[in-house]
Amino acid sequence: MRKYFFKNNWRKAYFIMLATMLVDLDCVFANRFFDPNRNSIGYHYLHSYPMVGLYFFGAFF
Repeated sequence: MRKYFFKNNWRKAYFIMLATMLVDLDCVFANRFFDPNRNSIGYHYLHSYPMVGLYFFGAFF
């Protein structure tokens, strides 16, 4: 697949894709319980509103 997509800068694309998975790293440290009416925004640290804004502006860089 690397031969067809991101030929010249595949390493940069690879690390960007790895960095997107770091957002869910805080789920490891959260209290685990199932609540069907709860979403993760505002509950986990990396899913807080300030971080969502940071991710939005980071998408442009």
